[in-house]
Amino acid sequence: MSELIVAPRPVAESRESWRHYEPLVLDKPLTAALSTFVDFGFHGATIRDIAHRAGLSVRSQAFAEGGGTFYALPLALTRNLVSRIHSRTNQLTQRRDLEELVRLHFEARQNQAFL
Repeated sequence: MSELIVAPRPVAESRESWRHYEPLVLDKPLTAALSTFVDFGFHGATIRDIAHRAGLSVRSQAFAEGGGTFYALPLALTRNLVSRIHSRTNQLTQRRDLEELVRLHFEARQNQAFL
């Protein structure tokens, strides 16, 4: 009878670790914009599509992010990465740590990486 061999599972990173990623919380219009961009692409999405997904009128959506949903979402996602780098500067002791942080960021946020 053969033995069942189970590979050891990696230990989960603690919440304080720079390798741990919480889900990114966006407001309803930006969440709707992200899902629309994922489905239709950045150039194929319309304010009407985003407004429909957000449950807003087109006029409300146009003003939801100061009229700049197409710019507000990439800006929010970039700020998230930059804040992670700044908040973990003391933990990133070598260049490869920074490279790993950026790689892990885009792996954890795959549906946002194209923006």
